Amino acid sequence: MRAYSKSCIQAAGFTALTVVLATGCVNGSWQGAKKKETVGYYHQFLRDHPNSRFADEARERMAFLRVKSLPTLKGYEEFESVYPESTLTTELQGVVEPLYFEAARNENTEAAYQQFIKRYPAGEHNVRAQGNLFYIRDVRNNPSVQELRAFLDANPESDFAAEAQSTLALLDSRKSTQIQLLGVRVDVSPNVVQAERVRRGFVSVVAKAYRPARVRVAMISPGEGPSSDMDAWMRVDYHEAPASGTFGGSTLLSHCRVRLYHKNIEEPIWDRKFDAPADHILKGAYGRDKTVFGNSKYRFWEEFFVPVSTWAASQSRIKSLSWLEPVKNIHVRGDRAAVLLERGGVDFVDVSIPLEPEVRRRYRRQSDLSSWSGVHILAARHTLIFGGDGAELLETTDLGIDRIARWDASELGSINAVSPYDEHTVFMAGEKGLYALRLGLMPITPHRLLDGNFIGVKAEHPYVVAIRPDKVEVGTAKHLLRHLTGTKLPLGRFRGKRVRVLGDSIYIFGKSHIAEVDVTDPSRPRVASLISTEDVGEVTDVARSKGNLYLLGARGFQVATPKADAISDSIQVNADSVVESRGRFAFLVGGKELEVLDLTPYQELSGSVPAAQDE
Repeated sequence: MRAYSKSCIQAAGFTALTVVLATGCVNGSWQGAKKKETVGYYHQFLRDHPNSRFADEARERMAFLRVKSLPTLKGYEEFESVYPESTLTTELQGVVEPLYFEAARNENTEAAYQQFIKRYPAGEHNVRAQGNLFYIRDVRNNPSVQELRAFLDANPESDFAAEAQSTLALLDSRKSTQIQLLGVRVDVSPNVVQAERVRRGFVSVVAKAYRPARVRVAMISPGEGPSSDMDAWMRVDYHEAPASGTFGGSTLLSHCRVRLYHKNIEEPIWDRKFDAPADHILKGAYGRDKTVFGNSKYRFWEEFFVPVSTWAASQSRIKSLSWLEPVKNIHVRGDRAAVLLERGGVDFVDVSIPLEPEVRRRYRRQSDLSSWSGVHILAARHTLIFGGDGAELLETTDLGIDRIARWDASELGSINAVSPYDEHTVFMAGEKGLYALRLGLMPITPHRLLDGNFIGVKAEHPYVVAIRPDKVEVGTAKHLLRHLTGTKLPLGRFRGKRVRVLGDSIYIFGKSHIAEVDVTDPSRPRVASLISTEDVGEVTDVARSKGNLYLLGARGFQVATPKADAISDSIQVNADSVVESRGRFAFLVGGKELEVLDLTPYQELSGSVPAAQDE
């Protein structure tokens, strides 16, 4: 047996004691850190004991606490990647479940909800996710009344329950407010000649406007109210008065106000004023009809129209948003809308639930008096704004929205329209030519393919339809790379000013007509119809959904037949500049507002309310 010296024994004893004391110190520090359970205490523990056997666990718990205290999907997924076997993952899954659900809601697709349900088969938000999935997959696009009611009964917790309930209430409202008998009362000021002739004239105009809708019209005597059998009544106030500031007051102005009331609604569902010089007085009649009806060229009739409503159509307005500055344009892609403001800023609005549109992101630029008139969401990351001062390309990232390219008017001229061709290519139509952008190539540079003034473009592989004011040209991408086009459709004396592309129909707005060009077969474009603005008023934009054509402009929002040869309903709106439709909803902008309309009453739903004329 080996013999140790006393000093060696003493040294060994001292070392053992040191180890014991050190181990006890580490254990005590670790237990204290676990008891406090904060990032700060674990950090102090690692600083004091960097090589401890508890060091890895301390780092794991620090990462866990950071995610728990400030949960993000990125933070959670990084924790899951670094610590795949951690027992703490289960607790974090519950913490980030609302974030995963919100991400699925933002994407609002079948795949997103299915992925969430798979991740959280028994989660707190599972029932909502199941209801949302069922709605967007089986109900939203082509709902029937029965499907909407069944959905509500089975999914009261779904985010779309309020939307379904609102649509059903709107359909019930259409049924309960259908107009079969309309009363008309015309109040004429005493100074108007042939007052009775004027009264009967206005009643005749109203009856003619409502005849295609098969609504009967009856006259109400002055000073009296509607009879009990009248579903609605129209009040027409007409008077003539000297124009202010004229010598001797010889010039007269005609003032007319039209209000449409429904017996079930207190406020008028339509209220509009019309003013014009009284030409029939200025020109004189000399024994002929001296009323407003004696002159067909009277300027009053250029503005006046009868708002046709077959039910309380104002109920279709379900929501509005307001801004402090004018709204110039809107583009809707999926569940996102890009709203262009006058100063060039863009607000990105979540419209997945049209009853609750919500601004999610904002892009603001310095006011430099630039002129922007259009906006287009190209894909998930890129948005293009364009107008009189050229174009700007925006990119959306996790950190915000940045401008990644700008092309001035000195380079491109005014840009009038854009159209994506594929994931990486965009065509732009402008006053100096037709351009192509390749988003995948840096720097992004516009390539001019055709010279001249282009007011619109429709790009759909393999064809590109380019619209000039006086003709439509069709070519393929290969043609355009050689600066050539193929088929040409001359528009004759028609001169277009702007364009709206709706599927295989291109609507070209001229001075007095709107030309519809059918490009179902791009190799043979043809003029399918001409819409006269004399019949429908000044139109600023059009939309289409479920076989209906919708006209937006000076006469509000009008529901028309496909060729606009008859108007079935008129809705008074404040936003009257641009309309975008998505499914059974329409999004209108104009003034300082965005308005949302539910168009379900104008779509043929199985089990829905039949139109008034079919009853």
